[in-house]
Amino acid sequence: MENKQLTALVKNLQIISAALIMGVLFFAVMTLLLVDWEHVSAKLTPLGLLALALPLVLGAISLFLPSMLFKQAASAYARENPKPEIASLLRASGVAATTQTIVGMSLREGGALLGLAAWFLESNLLGLIGMFIGLGLMILTFPTYGKIEQKLADFREEVKSQQRNA
Repeated sequence: MENKQLTALVKNLQIISAALIMGVLFFAVMTLLLVDWEHVSAKLTPLGLLALALPLVLGAISLFLPSMLFKQAASAYARENPKPEIASLLRASGVAATTQTIVGMSLREGGALLGLAAWFLESNLLGLIGMFIGLGLMILTFPTYGKIEQKLADFREEVKSQQRNA
C-alpha cells in the first residue's frame, strides 16, 4: 500500500476509534455528574458482577474474533484470486484491517458502556471498574501506523499461506 494510502487508512481508523472512545468518555462524565454519590456502593449485585465480568469477556473476544474474521477474509480472497494483482491485494488487506479494527473496538466499547450502565443504574463501583477496564483496552488497542502496517503485512502473508496450502 502506498504511503499516502496507508496514512489515510490509519487516520480514518484513528478517527473512528477516537469517536468510540469519546462516546464512552462523554457517557462517563454524564453518569459521574448524575449519580447519587451518597448511595455509592461496591455490593456484589448481579448487574455489578456482570458489569465487571463482561468487559473482560468482551475484551478477550475482541482479541480473537477480529483475527478470526481477518483470516477468513484472507482465505476467501486467496480462493477467489489465485493470482491477485498487487493493487487488488492491497485494497483487500486495507478492508480487512479496517473491519478487524472496528469490530474489536466495538466489542471493547460494549463492555465499557455496560459498566457505565451498571454504575448509573446501581451506583455500584463494580460498574465503574468495568468501564475503566473496557476503556483501558480501547486505549491500549488504539490503531497506530505501525499496528496497521503490521495488519496489512499479516493479511498478505496469510493470503500467501492460503495459496501455498491450496
